[in-house]
Amino acid sequence: GGGWGGGADGTGRIGNVVEAFVPEECFRYGSDPGLDPMVVERMWAAGKAGGSERLRGDGANNRTDSYGDVTTDAVAAMAERCRDEVNIAKDDGTSSWTCGAKCGEGLYNGYALYPNRFFVNITSHIEWYASRGVDVTAVISFR
Repeated sequence: GGGWGGGADGTGRIGNVVEAFVPEECFRYGSDPGLDPMVVERMWAAGKAGGSERLRGDGANNRTDSYGDVTTDAVAAMAERCRDEVNIAKDDGTSSWTCGAKCGEGLYNGYALYPNRFFVNITSHIEWYASRGVDVTAVISFR
């Protein structure tokens, strides 16, 4: 999934740092949570390559020209799985869990909402998963 790169705000400070990167099926981009992240990334890639893929329909039911339909029921079912299995916070204020980023609301309650570009704080990322009983190993690759 996308989002690992970029985020510096041009002043030398790092902006858009999120607490954790959740499993791909449990996040959406905050700019349009109605779109599946893979659709958004394909659109960005097409735009960067000079393509002109066109999106139609409303974001609430994820209808797109060339990627198939994802129903509102499927979005709600996945949000419930993310709340129950990944322990992403509910938006009712009773959960001690966090979302790893901004928490989704309404239909997207159970999704983490990320900015279009962000950095992940590796320390809080490891702590986020460890608090959920997940054994985490960070692998850092560089050239």
